[in-house]
Amino acid sequence: MLPDSYGIIQPDKKLKNLSELIKSSEKNIFAVVDGKERFTVIIKLNNIMQKLFQPDLFDKVLFKSIMKKSPFILLI
Repeated sequence: MLPDSYGIIQPDKKLKNLSELIKSSEKNIFAVVDGKERFTVIIKLNNIMQKLFQPDLFDKVLFKSIMKKSPFILLI
């Protein structure tokens, strides 16, 4: 489970949900967690910046389509 200080979102949420999370966060990397709140991937703000300036996509784009796999795996 990730600390509350991280921006956390589920993969079935829409881009609109991330835009609202960004407004209240100072982070530029957000964790995507599964239904059991386990880390799955990250979303870097730089990778989706263009989509954030296209409000017509907010209700159409799901995180599943913009998620990037982490370059490493952390086993605990």
